[in-house]
Amino acid sequence: MIEMSVVIGTYNQRAVLERVLASFAVQTYPKERLEVVVVDSNSQDGTDDMCAHAQFPFIMQYIRKENTGKVSARNLGILQARGEFIFLTDGDVLAHPRLIEEHVNGLRRYPGASIVGRQMIVPSLDDLEQNGTICFGRDKRPWQRLPWTAYVTGNASLSRMDLIEAGMFDERFTDYGYEDYELGYRLTLRGMPFFYHPNAVNYHYHPVPFADECVRKLGAGRAAVRFASKYHSWLLHLRLGIHPVNRLLYGLLPPNGWLMRKFRDIAIRRSPWQRFAQHMTLESNFQQGIREELTALNKRQQ
Repeated sequence: MIEMSVVIGTYNQRAVLERVLASFAVQTYPKERLEVVVVDSNSQDGTDDMCAHAQFPFIMQYIRKENTGKVSARNLGILQARGEFIFLTDGDVLAHPRLIEEHVNGLRRYPGASIVGRQMIVPSLDDLEQNGTICFGRDKRPWQRLPWTAYVTGNASLSRMDLIEAGMFDERFTDYGYEDYELGYRLTLRGMPFFYHPNAVNYHYHPVPFADECVRKLGAGRAAVRFASKYHSWLLHLRLGIHPVNRLLYGLLPPNGWLMRKFRDIAIRRSPWQRFAQHMTLESNFQQGIREELTALNKRQQ
């Protein structure tokens, strides 16, 4: 009987995906009860050939589909999975050998809950135990109950039926970000608790150049508005940064104004002010994404 299904969405990640799958091949959890579902969004790098010919000790499902984004790939994997539990992760996150065993232990300890593990952001996949930083920014207490703002779906597990009944991921989140937080918020409204299990460890290596991070922030701003528009909560709007103070502040700092141009210049060169300039540039992009989506939303409602 399959107890745990690992759902991985991937697109043109063959080299690192091969290492990710190898990390699940050495899990301490019984392999006959472990399934890995790889949903490939029409990769063109030989991912299909690698998955077709690789030999793994766990049960493997490989599904190839049209590239309609990460969220739809994850949802298809969840629907096709056969395990009692789902472990959510990404195609560039390597698993510690005890990762699945620790997640199953947590799910048995807290029935009806979701378990969030310790995801380490690492500078290299060659020395995973060195120089990593915890994705939260700082560590939490073992079995601490987490808010939805800490719901990291690169290292999370829960009942498959609970996930399906909650509606899985919202496929309207097509830009970068917030689909996991929105799911966490929705699960919280349904009464599901999240518990932190620091012994359930995996390692994420995904460096993002600053220019790409700027583009992501635009998308994240748009996604934040889609998130907030689903729920009538001023506290949620405040938490997402969609409020009059930010509109006033960044209205006085237009993206093409002198000061923001200066920040963008400092952000890409060595300077004592570089980190602050990067923060201001990214936040400006985030607020620009919010403005764009609010404008589009108002037009749709007219």
